[in-house]
Amino acid sequence: MTDFTISGQSHIIDDVIEHLKNGSFGFVTPQSWNYEIGDQNKIITLKNGAEVKPDDLFWFKYLIKD
Repeated sequence: MTDFTISGQSHIIDDVIEHLKNGSFGFVTPQSWNYEIGDQNKIITLKNGAEVKPDDLFWFKYLIKD
């Protein structure tokens, strides 16, 4: 897995973007991941040479739930 897309209603995408910009996980994400914002989706791509860390995905889900 090197990239994935989050699709949903605009308020869901807005919440994800808000967390990436201002949340605690947002400070870690740019180290390994690039992200691009579309109209109603968000494309997240692993940077060259970076590794997928399952704990990053876990914490992203855990912290974004609220």
